[in-house]
Amino acid sequence: EMYESVAVAVASLTVVVAAIAVRKYQQQIKQQTNLRQSQSTTSIFGTQRKQSHDKAHRGHSSSFTCLPYNILQQTTQTEAAKEALQHLKEFSNIPVETGNETHEHLIEKLWNGLKPDVERKERVTRLWGQIGFQGTDPTTDFRGMGELALRSLEHIVTFHPHVHAQCLRDEQDQFYYFFAIAGINLCHSLYMMINWHHELANRLFEGVNTSDKFSVLSVFTAALADTWLQFDNYYMTEIYKYLEDGGNQALIIMQFEGIRTRFEPNLFLRWERAAQTKASTFFEDLQHAAVTNAFTAS
Repeated sequence: EMYESVAVAVASLTVVVAAIAVRKYQQQIKQQTNLRQSQSTTSIFGTQRKQSHDKAHRGHSSSFTCLPYNILQQTTQTEAAKEALQHLKEFSNIPVETGNETHEHLIEKLWNGLKPDVERKERVTRLWGQIGFQGTDPTTDFRGMGELALRSLEHIVTFHPHVHAQCLRDEQDQFYYFFAIAGINLCHSLYMMINWHHELANRLFEGVNTSDKFSVLSVFTAALADTWLQFDNYYMTEIYKYLEDGGNQALIIMQFEGIRTRFEPNLFLRWERAAQTKASTFFEDLQHAAVTNAFTAS
């Protein structure tokens, strides 16, 4: 009887321990599931992407936080870089709204700069698709990057016309992608990169009058123009590879997000090499390309 009592006690204890282990495992699974759900959101192309740590950029992903921890992250951020990034953050936190006089003015400048010979009689129309917006009202496509993306797009169209001369294509072109949407996504990629790697922001804004938010925007936009051209070349190369591997031509447009994600590490490595090469004039060239005081508050 004593042995039977001991056996029963051991069995009961085993059951209790097993129950505790199962419960703990279930809690871990639940926590992991909740974490995954909090880190993902539906992208503008219908895929699942990693959510940015900054709530202002929900709906965009970045692979820069997955890059190895390196000297660029350890570098102390200069006061100029901090001030510049604060200006950019403030712009990105301003939502683009229908009826906002400034926003409507900038959107119209976008259209007139890209489609000067096409008359658009209605404000809400599918014609916006001709310059790469997805909806009938372009304000809805700026969610996440806000006024920063709108001002950057307008500035590129006005002062860096070589970008849309190369990158804005007809829908029948096999290298077509949504021009405006691409600009918004690349704006986010660049913004995340210079926020994540201090030395890149330090070099980009070194010597810039960072007390003037529009001078900061001008330099940022020059960097975005350069990034866009690099991305476009990378995109065409990747589409060539996709087609050579037997990819369906009808699904080319669906390759955009994957290509953009793969492009980000290449963008970072290009900037990293420039930051670590003393003889490089990369950052100075970007500042020179910026149109100083081209931005206005109106």
